Amino acid sequence: MTSVRDRLAPGVDPKVIHWSPHETVTLETAFDAAVKRHEKTGWQHTRSQQPWPHPNWFDYLNKVMKREPVVVRGAHGFGLKAVTNAMHDLGLVETKWDEGPVDGLGAMVGAWTCDQEAARTGGSMRDLELMKGIERYNEVDCKAMMELVRYLRRNH
Repeated sequence: MTSVRDRLAPGVDPKVIHWSPHETVTLETAFDAAVKRHEKTGWQHTRSQQPWPHPNWFDYLNKVMKREPVVVRGAHGFGLKAVTNAMHDLGLVETKWDEGPVDGLGAMVGAWTCDQEAARTGGSMRDLELMKGIERYNEVDCKAMMELVRYLRRNH
């Protein structure tokens, strides 16, 4: 993330917009676990001799959607999928999730399964059909967030 930021906006600390605390908890937990696993190597706080940056997190669900509050006709909850699909049905955004077996938790568990399968077979996770589905889900997830934020910035 640092190299992308330095290339696109040197000296700026951009917000990493996410939906609910899940992303921050997951990343911080994984980072802390990696530090613990590698504490004797000296790796724990550096990458290429530079300190690992902590993202400038912005919880869109809690800091915008619930705080205002923003309610969308047809959304029967505050999940990103429910809100985005309702906004799509109202003609406000283009993205709509297809019905399918994958959600955020399912994508995470599926990725673990793909990692184990790739390790077992010596192949690549990206060659597995389940991982391709997870990749499509994550693309829709990011695009939905972008469209939702863009719509609210432009219209409200």
